[in-house]
Amino acid sequence: GVCNKTDPRNWGEPYRSGGYVSQCITYFPVIYAAGDFRVQNGRGEGVLLVAGDLWIAGNFEFDGIIITLGAVTTTGTGNKITGMILSNDAAIGDDDVFAGNPTVRYSECAVQTALKAAAVGMTLVERGWAQINPR
Repeated sequence: GVCNKTDPRNWGEPYRSGGYVSQCITYFPVIYAAGDFRVQNGRGEGVLLVAGDLWIAGNFEFDGIIITLGAVTTTGTGNKITGMILSNDAAIGDDDVFAGNPTVRYSECAVQTALKAAAVGMTLVERGWAQINPR
């Protein structure tokens, strides 16, 4: 009945029907992996930042933005990325890297939604200041 935003395993809810957690459909977290990262089975939405290589190994779905400093490799079946992938080490058209049957679809809507949720503007507390005249 609630969306536990303090649980690091909660990556939001990209599904909108059939077995989804309705309380988390507006939660688009920024997920950070400090090095190489492997994912398999599961789903999420928001922004996924990987400071190394990303391996996606079957039945993983993500809506939003994936940014890696390394390569992205897929294996297995059922991988679905909706949004965009930015990779520092991309080999466009390399069938060995995107193996299995991944679906990667650019979606401006998914990208914009993830970006709007990633950073929220807020009013800062005012700070007093004084002009200092140089001598």
